[in-house]
Amino acid sequence: MAVLGFVAGLALTACSSADSGSSGSGSSGSTSNAATASVLGRKQPATGTSVKIGFVTSEGGTALSLPETRESAEAVVKYADDYLGGLDGHPIDLITCKDKSDGASATACANEFVQDKVVAVVVGQVSNTDLYIPILKGAGIPWIAATGTGQQELASDLSFDIGGGLIGILAATAEAAKEAGLKHLVAFGIDVPAFTGLFNALGKALFSKAGIAIDLITLPAGTPDATPQVATGFAKHPDGVVVFAEKTLCKAFMPAIHNANTSNVTVYMSGLCADPNVVASIGTAPIDGAIVNGNSVSLGDDAEAKLYTAVMTTYGTPDLAQGNGSVGYVSMLGLVRAVNQVKPTGALTPSVIGSALHAASKVPLPGIPGATFTCDGTAIPTLEAVCSTGILFSKVSGSKLVDFHVIDGTSLIK
Repeated sequence: MAVLGFVAGLALTACSSADSGSSGSGSSGSTSNAATASVLGRKQPATGTSVKIGFVTSEGGTALSLPETRESAEAVVKYADDYLGGLDGHPIDLITCKDKSDGASATACANEFVQDKVVAVVVGQVSNTDLYIPILKGAGIPWIAATGTGQQELASDLSFDIGGGLIGILAATAEAAKEAGLKHLVAFGIDVPAFTGLFNALGKALFSKAGIAIDLITLPAGTPDATPQVATGFAKHPDGVVVFAEKTLCKAFMPAIHNANTSNVTVYMSGLCADPNVVASIGTAPIDGAIVNGNSVSLGDDAEAKLYTAVMTTYGTPDLAQGNGSVGYVSMLGLVRAVNQVKPTGALTPSVIGSALHAASKVPLPGIPGATFTCDGTAIPTLEAVCSTGILFSKVSGSKLVDFHVIDGTSLIK
């Protein structure tokens, strides 16, 4: 479920086989200038034996394909192996798998990770995370996500949702709408179980607790025209709308909302709706003035924003920093930071990684200045996997993102 996309580039300014390859220290790129080198810090190459980490994201399917999330995770591995001592001193051997959003590929990926004896699995974005959890949990393998979506995923003691998850986004959006005095919203969303299941089971209750009525209208990924569905939603006379969509649905939803929004109601949207590919297709007018509920990383002048850009431009492709690949960056770097904070001794096994993640405290959340995550199950006691609750919001103004701020909807959850 693609609800946490990165929104850079506004300055206009899955798995039938697994691939293995150790990143190797200094294996890609070089700092382009002294400023970038300063941001990356002092080199501390990994020198121990390699450790296998699985990575999966939606890639190669007809409806949802986000290779940039994998590419950003690969960039983090190279950065970590060069500058952070890898994972607790070990070079990271990244085992990648492509989820084609067809169900069968998810099961195949999970089984291959078990067979390859990875010590943890990091996820970019997949349509149904709950297809992985039973298989990986049965093998004792931790699952690390930037934003959790599945009900089994969020409740598992071996899942670590470091960025607040879909439940955090729903709660923070409800809190933001409450603060804005809104009373009736229409949500336009992607029709996948990971989203609709959680929205109907928990999301509606969160908005209700905030004193807000909300209606949900969904479409399958890839639907080219959302005009009839948007017209149905606006016929309900909402004072705000929320869009939970991946890139193809953003191209359908946002122009239709722009045309139907004659009374200028508040629009909250997924960051993927401001992806450069989407903007190139629909222009800036349909998203101008919209509020992004769930930026993966800051685009400001803070240290976390500078590090993201430095890692992506040094170890990724030239345009990687301007895409929505930051989801892979957040989840992969979150794993590295948490384990390296604890500094476990001995061999890195799945149980050791899981214990380290549970023990890490107030780990700096990649990409979000001042925010931290702690995975001891206390952030939201009823959802053990959630490690943080603050969600980064911003606003689209012309061709730029402005007004970055964190909203926490925890009071609506507990």
